Amino acid sequence: MSTKKPLNQMVNELLAHINIGYQNQIIYNNKLMQIYQGNLMKFVEESMKLELNARAFERSKGRIAPINILNKVIDKLSRVYTETPSRDAGDNEIDNQILEYYVDELELDKKMALGNELLNLHKCFALELFLEEGEPELRVLPADKFLVYSDSDTCPNEMSVFIKFMGNIQKQAKPVTDRFGQVIRGSELTLRDVAMFYIYSDEEFMILDHDGEVHDFKPNPYGTIPFVYCNSSAFQLMPTPDSDMYQMAVLIPKMLADVNYALQFMSHSIVYGIDIEVSNLDNNPDSFWSISSVAGEGKSPTLGTIKPESDSDKALALITAQLGMWLDSKGIKTGSVGTLESSRAASGISKMIDEGDATAITKKQTNLFMDFEDDLWELITKMHHYWVSTQQLMEVKQDFSLQFEPSISFEETKIFESDMDKLNELKLMNDLGLFTPKQALIKLNPEASSDQIDMMLQELEDYKAGIKQNQQAKIANIINETPTILEE
Repeated sequence: MSTKKPLNQMVNELLAHINIGYQNQIIYNNKLMQIYQGNLMKFVEESMKLELNARAFERSKGRIAPINILNKVIDKLSRVYTETPSRDAGDNEIDNQILEYYVDELELDKKMALGNELLNLHKCFALELFLEEGEPELRVLPADKFLVYSDSDTCPNEMSVFIKFMGNIQKQAKPVTDRFGQVIRGSELTLRDVAMFYIYSDEEFMILDHDGEVHDFKPNPYGTIPFVYCNSSAFQLMPTPDSDMYQMAVLIPKMLADVNYALQFMSHSIVYGIDIEVSNLDNNPDSFWSISSVAGEGKSPTLGTIKPESDSDKALALITAQLGMWLDSKGIKTGSVGTLESSRAASGISKMIDEGDATAITKKQTNLFMDFEDDLWELITKMHHYWVSTQQLMEVKQDFSLQFEPSISFEETKIFESDMDKLNELKLMNDLGLFTPKQALIKLNPEASSDQIDMMLQELEDYKAGIKQNQQAKIANIINETPTILEE
């Protein structure tokens, strides 16, 4: 979509949009990306510092459980490209050859799977198509690396400008003057960091810094913005980030830290002494209470212990309930998952996510990615035409046909069935006598081959035969020993 005026006449409004977007979008999405990349502890500790005094924080931070549920949830939700989609260009052999060339060169399935993860992390992402030494490349941009803008009055939810963040450059600061207007010596040599932006419209390309200085301005040779903007929201140009993502990723380790902190004190009894001279103690207990009785005669020095108590199972049950409700709100059904116990808290959280059912959200996202791929192939067609016409591609010299319009189809989403669901179903069928052992093994191991099923069946039969032989041997021993018992 074209802009209403040239980019170099939109500098002020673009900088204003960048400032607002940085506060509302970039900062938060960058936090999510850091946690997703493994930097969880930083944010958990920052949150705990706000809630605890300095002494309590120093004692409890070593008990933080660094369980990154964000990674597990994103992985669970991002299943669109688990199976490779089918892409076909019809009967035109050349079109199919060029299509396969781009699928291989761009590592399309791998990059789109990464995009699926970013869509669940940020609710949007971007695909950047470019040429590197004569070969096409595809870059996936997370939502903390770009902004989009629209100056349209009729279609405000359609992108007309793409803004890519390009890091900082060093610029000379403005000289500092004294009260007489004289430049203070040395101030003219001061350097400072200034953010740089690459800005694209269908017609133009501009390099702009945060001071509003235009470093380059020229026509866009492709005639289109060389990015595909992938957005899950039908109502907003830039979707509002899910604030619960960050909150829950930080909350779960904090709640587990509370349990660990309580267990720390449960593991050490409190030693108390009544009418005991503390200076005579040779040991160094973790906690010692010195108590003096009422002044008078007949004092009897006493030493004892108090064992603290903490109901960790109830605390873990609360974590389970809150995590389960949150997963349900994200489209992961957890109805068949059990509760956590203190002995298996970490594995329980992992199992809760692994056995959740995200079929519905995967199906919804599959429809989105069909549209994203359509937009990508439209962009590839336009940019490929330019590269071929200017002889920039090394391997491919032919263009797509005018009728090129690939069809993309995804495998039908399989209904997820947890191990508990399978076992319950098998128990019911067994009670009704509706299945054989081989059918049960096939049900429990759907990916196993026929030979593997036969091997498992043979192992099961051998195991049952071994048990039967042991039972018969025990019975024979009892029979053989019976006359001796009677004689005695």
